[in-house]
Amino acid sequence: MPKNLHLDNDTRKGAGQEGFNFKAKLLCNVKPNLLWIPKSETLDYSTLSQDQIINHFQSSKCFTTKAGLCTLVEDVHWFTDVDPNSFIPRCYRLREIYDREKFIDDFRQTAARGILKRVSNSDPKWLAEKTTDKGSVHTDIILKSIEICETYLNQLEHNDIDQERSKPKPPRYWEEFLSDYYRVIE
Repeated sequence: MPKNLHLDNDTRKGAGQEGFNFKAKLLCNVKPNLLWIPKSETLDYSTLSQDQIINHFQSSKCFTTKAGLCTLVEDVHWFTDVDPNSFIPRCYRLREIYDREKFIDDFRQTAARGILKRVSNSDPKWLAEKTTDKGSVHTDIILKSIEICETYLNQLEHNDIDQERSKPKPPRYWEEFLSDYYRVIE
């Protein structure tokens, strides 16, 4: 503790505002080892000691905008083996064609998983009771959902690398699938 700091016992215990004041007094003469500055040109680098560092971002847009954060999350795999989707919600930059396609594909996969989850947790009669303007929702939607999930798992496990790429499903296929999906989850 600094020599010129004289505090009573209540302040040292950390009671309320006094505890905060005690900690503030202890830290007032401590040089920070990380300086967070918005613009690097505002800092006189000659005043830094050897153990001090500054934030090293070229512009703050990379972490203050949704698109910037999405890009940072996407690039995490270059710095660590942790899957960012395990602790951060999936994110997409919808102005980018590739990300928009990933979003649509993810939405379809989520719908397929939702159908399988709903069906597996339900009474078998429940699906037969779901009706559409074309009649009842048949097991066709379950088979489509299984196919979509299998395709996703094959891509995830890289089992699709040496196989010939299948033709993409026509828009009508997805319209019918999503229409049935909305009827099933009602």
